[in-house]
Amino acid sequence: MVKEAFLKHNIELPNRPLMLLRDLETVSRFINVITTTTRFYERAPYCSVINASDEDVHKAIDLWETIIDLRKTLYTGTEREILSVKEKVFREIMEMGRVKTRELEKIIVDAKNLCSRATFYRKINELRSEGKIGQDGLRDSDVYPA
Repeated sequence: MVKEAFLKHNIELPNRPLMLLRDLETVSRFINVITTTTRFYERAPYCSVINASDEDVHKAIDLWETIIDLRKTLYTGTEREILSVKEKVFREIMEMGRVKTRELEKIIVDAKNLCSRATFYRKINELRSEGKIGQDGLRDSDVYPA
């Protein structure tokens, strides 16, 4: 998962590389912190090994993709408007109105390269649970501003 996320965001900007080798260290540290803080009490007595779950890795990649998106905004943006990935997804839904999730995914994930597919669907679920958007259907559903 980490390798796929790194390769997806590994692009060259006009004046500098977006990704650095240190970003892999950042993701690893995020995974370490998230795992130790959420799974500390699950470890066996007198055992110092804690295993990271897929959920921990997803959370770490989500945080890291937010940092990468902010870095891209600071490096290339002229207006310097700082928005989170969730706010950018919400803004895109507001502009498009009623839209299919697959079409929105193509714009956010493939064209704009803001986040991974899993992060995109997590952000859609967060927006829906916050009541900012509505959703009709389960697969390739319609999303719309609430």
